[in-house]
This record gives sequence, C-alpha cells and structure tokens, in this order.
Amino acid sequence: MQAPAAHRAAAEAERPSDAALAEPKAPRAAADHLYSRTTTTKRSTLVGHAPQIESGADFERLTAWGAIALTRGATGVTYSGSAHCAAKTDTDLFGSAVLLHDLCVETLNV
Repeated sequence: MQAPAAHRAAAEAERPSDAALAEPKAPRAAADHLYSRTTTTKRSTLVGHAPQIESGADFERLTAWGAIALTRGATGVTYSGSAHCAAKTDTDLFGSAVLLHDLCVETLNV
C-alpha cells in the first residue's frame, strides 16, 4: 500500500496541466443520431424531438415520451403535441447497445 504522500504524488502526475484544461475543445461534429428528426411526405411534415425515457429498468421494455410537431402541407398549419411510446428491447450491457423492436405509440396528444 502506498503512503498518502506517494499516492498524492502519483495522482498529481496523472492530472492534466492547467494549460491543457484551459484549451478550448473542438466543436462536436453533427451526427445522424441527434434530434430533432424530420420526416416529410407529400401531405405533411412530422418533426420528432428528443424522447424522454420514462422507464426501462427491467432491460426488456422501454417507455418514453416525445414532443412532436406535425405540419400539414396543404394548409401549412402546425399541430404540436406529444407521443407516449413503448418498445421491447434487446440489451447488450457489455457493448452499451439497445435494440428496439415492436415499437408502438400508446398515447398521442395533439
């Protein structure tokens, strides 16, 4: 077991310098998986915003709420609301991945 002074010295050696911490970080590149998501058809445009996970602790079923906006192409009128969705999940805890299937909209509020 290291003495406290030796342990502190080892931790300080691994700590980034103040100059390195002060350097600005490069901006993140836009990615496909970020929200909002837009789907457009001949009749309308649907925008889905980032869902908020409601439950999924059992790793078998996930439920979430998401804000949506639907714009009708013919009139240009936009309706806002929310959707409550549920899906079965296959979870890879070691790979940090979740596959959703049997997705359904349980409640739609507009």
